[in-house]
Amino acid sequence: MLSLPERKGKKEKRKTCSNEEYKSKTDPDSRIARKPGKLTNLYYTTNYSVDSKANIITDVLSTHSDQSDSDALLEIIRRTEERLNKNGLEIKSLAADRNYCSGKNLRSLEEKGIEPFIPAQKHHNTTGGIDKNNFIYDRQRDIYICPTGNILEYCYTTQKEAKLYTVKEKEYYSCPLRKKCTSGKKIRRVQHSIYKDEYDRLFNQIKSYSGEKMRRIRQITTEPLFAEAKETMVFQNL
Repeated sequence: MLSLPERKGKKEKRKTCSNEEYKSKTDPDSRIARKPGKLTNLYYTTNYSVDSKANIITDVLSTHSDQSDSDALLEIIRRTEERLNKNGLEIKSLAADRNYCSGKNLRSLEEKGIEPFIPAQKHHNTTGGIDKNNFIYDRQRDIYICPTGNILEYCYTTQKEAKLYTVKEKEYYSCPLRKKCTSGKKIRRVQHSIYKDEYDRLFNQIKSYSGEKMRRIRQITTEPLFAEAKETMVFQNL
């Protein structure tokens, strides 16, 4: 006789692809990861560092696939410097893709005397029709000035290390561009990272002749080594 389980009042919670619900019994350090063109599975992430002048791989660091690349950068630098310093060498500059960029990393690199060439992540305006770039930042007074001349003063720093600025409520409701500037009844806010100075310097470096040169060098010397490791040496990574 077929015995059916007792039907419960609530449906079972549908499983999601998360590391809380899935774990490999043979390789518990692997992590669930998704990437376009690859199956969702348990992986590791491989991080390479390359001496672009000598065209050799100087370090290979494997990390959990749910760890961001930016969190791995300083460890890669530490490991590489440890080897170079033994031979009287040091890192002068560093180029990487945008996934390795963070304000914390930029500040740490500058403190080490390493010039960074890492494109910053792009953050699109989602607060209204007038982009943040149309607001003028007065560094001396630490305020933003909107296109109509209203002042946005500092309010607080968020948990994600962003300084938030907003206009006074009275000025907001009397602003002729209010409906174009924001959606709904929310007062317009503007924010920037506590590492704004580092990001500003990075932007200038990326746009400079040296920045363009570093980008081309990375395309010519670094990327082919990654391709060789994957195709010839049969290394797979995320």
